[in-house]
Amino acid sequence: MVVHIGLEAPSESIHLPLIAIQPLEPVTLIDATHVIVTSKTTVRLAKEPFQKCSSTFISVGAQTTASLKQIGIQNILTATNECQEGIIELLENLNLTKPTFFWAHSALSRPILRDYFVQKNYPCTEHILYNTVFVEPQVAVDFDAITDIHFSSPSCVDAFFHFYGKPPSHIRLHAKGPVTEAKLRNML
Repeated sequence: MVVHIGLEAPSESIHLPLIAIQPLEPVTLIDATHVIVTSKTTVRLAKEPFQKCSSTFISVGAQTTASLKQIGIQNILTATNECQEGIIELLENLNLTKPTFFWAHSALSRPILRDYFVQKNYPCTEHILYNTVFVEPQVAVDFDAITDIHFSSPSCVDAFFHFYGKPPSHIRLHAKGPVTEAKLRNML
């Protein structure tokens, strides 16, 4: 059996939602040449202001880009390396003239992009849109029957280790993206 830790999971697996999104201050107005989008959750929570925005969107990866397209956004550049560092790689390859940025994100986001904007002296409006909180497991899991666990974010790794500790050695572990993978390696 396969377990997915995160906000969503394929129907053929066991979904163990050990995290939840706690919305904070909603986005109302976006005034920037570029909008940075680092999660599908951001798309869901900022859907209406995003739909009214004519800026260029910079997406962290394929799934976030798909979410943006689902709400009608078409002017999207997508990072190949699906993390903040990948967004920076993408930005470094653009011919930017006096860019301004808007970045709505989780309270737990790493400061990589913020530091980059400061270093480059690019104006950036940051908006803390949501927090990620742990959710007590609602499903009993027989770890002897589990073959694989998929972690969708560093918060999912933290939540799993908080509730269960280190997974049994027979289980194959999978992490979405290099940041989640690094977090998982550090916890083992």
